[in-house]
Amino acid sequence: EHLPDCVCSLWNLETLHVTYETTVSSKIWTLKRLRHLYLSGDGKLPVLMPKANRMENLQTLLLSGKHPQQIISLLNSGIFPRLRKLALRCPKTHAESAMLSSLHHLNNLHSLKVIEDLELPSDTNAFPSNLIKITLILAAFSNPHPLMKTLGRLTNLQILKLNSGIDDILLDIGRGEFPQLQLLHMRQIYVRQWRLEKDAMPRLRHLVIDKCYRLSELPEELWSLTALRLVHVLWPPKELANSLKDLEPRNGCKLIVSNASQ
Repeated sequence: EHLPDCVCSLWNLETLHVTYETTVSSKIWTLKRLRHLYLSGDGKLPVLMPKANRMENLQTLLLSGKHPQQIISLLNSGIFPRLRKLALRCPKTHAESAMLSSLHHLNNLHSLKVIEDLELPSDTNAFPSNLIKITLILAAFSNPHPLMKTLGRLTNLQILKLNSGIDDILLDIGRGEFPQLQLLHMRQIYVRQWRLEKDAMPRLRHLVIDKCYRLSELPEELWSLTALRLVHVLWPPKELANSLKDLEPRNGCKLIVSNASQ
């Protein structure tokens, strides 16, 4: 239940994964050489000590628990100046917007993963400007349209992975949106229609569509993307598989259809 004091004496420790039930010793913040820290459990996160020194070397952080205010406090503390990868797992609460709006000052953050029921804000300024990769796993969205518009305005975003939780949506990607996106991976996203305007996703190279059972066809504009090199469709519904059967991709793009319904 408690992190042994002897662990907090390992001053050269660089990677630490703690699974806990009640709490974790605040001495964990004295491990200044830590580069990768994973805190997962249902209890309380380690409390910051007064005038805690910054974790200058920490690059990867997972915060998981049932106390969102503690996560907000840690993210707002300013002790993670060089954080590059952040993963958050927490039950959906009224505090979620405050939590995710507190990310904007993490100027070096390149990768964000949101797990379970946290809902992302629809304000572009809530996200760090240097974000390159966003992964949403089992996240729930009351209205996915403004969220996708927000993500589309993130000028440095190169990788977007959406995994379940978005139901019965119209995917509408407008001109100039996702200007740097190179990989789009959609898994169990129940898109009923996908509209793609000219000059949207101009740098997309790799598209993965996995178990998107309500999608009946891909937008014609997709095949006009000159950077596109691979489209991989897994477990497509019959209608989508039939629409791709005789399609000949352009510009050297390769189309792979796997496990199509017969």
